[in-house]
Amino acid sequence: MGLLALVPLLMVVPTQGKMLIVPLASSAPGASLVWASRAGALLMGPGPLPGSVLVDASAGQLWLPALSNGAVLLRSNATTCGTSVEF
Repeated sequence: MGLLALVPLLMVVPTQGKMLIVPLASSAPGASLVWASRAGALLMGPGPLPGSVLVDASAGQLWLPALSNGAVLLRSNATTCGTSVEF
């Protein structure tokens, strides 16, 4: 039931652009940085949630690594990540 609640969030991820990687399970600090960069994401900085990371990437490149590492991808913008910088 819990995973079904995430479906609407997953459907609004852009195919290309700024997105937030949010780990759902506790993992080693920085684990998302490693697999996201290996998948071709441009790392932009920490996100507003514990362990989250702001990246610029193709969702197609990140879906499988995100699922394999217990993370979800969410749409992001400057206000989501607590900064006033325009992207």
